[in-house]
Amino acid sequence: MPFRPPALLLTCALALTACSSPTPTVESAETPAAQTPAATAEGVQWSEWAHLDVAASPVAAHGDRVVLHDHDAQTLSVHDSTGAEVFALPSVRLTGTYEPAVRGDDEHLYVQLDEPGLPIVAVDWEDGAEVWRFEPAAVDACAPPEAFEMRLGNEAGGGPANDVLLLTADHGADASLYPDDCWGESNADMPSVPVAIGVDTATGRQAWEPVTDVIGTSLTAANGVTNEYVYQVIRSSYQPTLNRIEVATGAVDAVAFDGLTAAYDPSTYESPVHLSDMGGDMFYLSTEAAEPEFLTVDAWTDGAQLIADPLPHDVPCEAFVRRSAVGFAYCVQSPDMSFDGQYWAGAVASPDGEDLTGGSAATGSRRDLWTAAGPAGLDEGWGYELDGYLGNDPVSPGSDGRGAIALPGADAVLTAHRLDDGEELWSYDGADSVISTTYVPGLDEYVALADDRLVALAADTGEEVWTEETADEALFAAPGVIALVSNASGTTRLRMAVS
Repeated sequence: MPFRPPALLLTCALALTACSSPTPTVESAETPAAQTPAATAEGVQWSEWAHLDVAASPVAAHGDRVVLHDHDAQTLSVHDSTGAEVFALPSVRLTGTYEPAVRGDDEHLYVQLDEPGLPIVAVDWEDGAEVWRFEPAAVDACAPPEAFEMRLGNEAGGGPANDVLLLTADHGADASLYPDDCWGESNADMPSVPVAIGVDTATGRQAWEPVTDVIGTSLTAANGVTNEYVYQVIRSSYQPTLNRIEVATGAVDAVAFDGLTAAYDPSTYESPVHLSDMGGDMFYLSTEAAEPEFLTVDAWTDGAQLIADPLPHDVPCEAFVRRSAVGFAYCVQSPDMSFDGQYWAGAVASPDGEDLTGGSAATGSRRDLWTAAGPAGLDEGWGYELDGYLGNDPVSPGSDGRGAIALPGADAVLTAHRLDDGEELWSYDGADSVISTTYVPGLDEYVALADDRLVALAADTGEEVWTEETADEALFAAPGVIALVSNASGTTRLRMAVS
């Protein structure tokens, strides 16, 4: 059945932008690039508005190329800044809430095809030519490709990890996916299969020997805080184990732990489980079937332990760590009625992976969050973590490089706060309400969808730069691209920041 987002398209905005953001240029592992604020770039300007006769949202972009996802046909194609189609992508695997398995960097566009074996291809941004092809099924017959999710080593920010494309097993094993001869007669006979595979983004060859575990289950953290590691909870030798995998080399540190309830034991997952890397070697596990659990690692040589109540506050903001397109790891908790109208927010790490707020399992210190008043009437309808609003990524580097976030405010329609300490930087009150906000690198602007118009604001001052009238349209974004999608007419207006 064709998928048509609801009127505000908020949940879909999260699925199609936050999870599919392209990544900036990176250098080799020998010479990692220093991260600098993505302020105004010389020669960058907005393109003219392009009009498309389909409802489509941007997935990834590079230069004057953008991947658009057609909501009705569920197809993807690459367009230029005039809206003209440059080439169509082959049928792409869709995961979760219709999220296409597409990633992009300054070198290639990486696509997992919806065909037998779910091969991954790198294509040229200019003409769609296939650069290389990787067949996950060829790695191990007992590691079904359907069990893997594709992600860049570092989804946002600079660093050598983007030299590696990752395939990580993110959920419990579905017995029907495995050939019959993969199952042993006893638990002791179960074969070891890959739970993490690294692919060299330049050549399409395996970057390192796969990380393996016995057939069973694994769970990968949704977002890594640093550029260096990805984390998994697996059941190794029939004991819950936390793996730290170095993205560039595949090297693994593993620590076993006891005490998880059955809902979190990787051998008996009862419902979907979320693993969040909270930074400072702290991790958060949550599921609908049990109370949240916290893991800490004092030292990777000594093991992990469960902490019943490690946070000095009742709002588990750090359960929902996000990575912005400009590289900051952060969390924001919705000011719904249970939080007395307050946001709880914090910066977890800077683009280079440095912990900004001192949280550390080794020292027993916990990250300090800041609070700010939200708008009157903002309640549970916004979602526990402002899903749709944060999906368009309202985080900028800030004029001082410490990060800034634009949130609907109590005394103004939009208020910008410094990301690490919550200091108010500016406020904007030129509309009745703001539905969605995104930061545009290169132009150093926030673009906010207000009641009946789109407003561009200077990121350092909050002053209006330009406006555009809207009518029953929703804002979708990828770094450097905005799209206004009309659910009523099934059309799209597209604009890009181009050189």
